[in-house]
Amino acid sequence: MSDHIRPEIAAVIERIDELRPELSAAGREGEELRRIPVAAFDALAETGAFTISVPTRFGGLAANTGEAHAVARAIALGDGSAAWVHGILDSGAWVLALMDDRAQQDVWGGGAGTSFISIVLAPSSRADRVDGGYRVTGRWGYGTGS
Repeated sequence: MSDHIRPEIAAVIERIDELRPELSAAGREGEELRRIPVAAFDALAETGAFTISVPTRFGGLAANTGEAHAVARAIALGDGSAAWVHGILDSGAWVLALMDDRAQQDVWGGGAGTSFISIVLAPSSRADRVDGGYRVTGRWGYGTGS
């Protein structure tokens, strides 16, 4: 473990390491299902892996890039597909952490583990201001983790 990884992130990685046999088995099942089996996703969520980029004020760990990559590598040793989904959802958390407090409160007000954010950074839509809010139009494809 690198000296640049804080103990609380190292603890998440240790929990992932303990889960590795289940992740490997679920990865084989996931290939057939074309998605991560629910039990494997839930077990991975219980490790804290999906809260690493959530700000600490919402119960997350505010991981830096190196720490986030270390968590993703640990997941990938068990299931590469789960690591990919984790990376997308973690990226969504990171982007939300850059937004204003109101947006963060809307999503994480109930706690760090209450929301997963699937993000696609290839906008194909348009938002127009209308009476009472915005009208959003566009086309959206599948988003990993959605």
